[in-house]
Amino acid sequence: MFGRLMTTCGYTPDQIRLLEFPDVIRLSKYLIRHPSQRDLIEAIAKSIGIEVPDGTKPKYMTGAELNALVNATGGKIAGMSAHG
Repeated sequence: MFGRLMTTCGYTPDQIRLLEFPDVIRLSKYLIRHPSQRDLIEAIAKSIGIEVPDGTKPKYMTGAELNALVNATGGKIAGMSAHG
């Protein structure tokens, strides 16, 4: 609920914590009637057969991907390496 209210409605975490239950119900009904652009685009994509990743599972680099990154950057990643 926090993420939805923050991204769709622009609420801050402090504002969300101050909401009372009737406010949450009213906002939930609003979001059902007026879906966000992301929800609309996802629904359209799914309807034409495009698989939309859920974004909840972290994607870790494989050994091959890490090796390719090291080879491409010479092992120096700006802001992350000791010398770069």
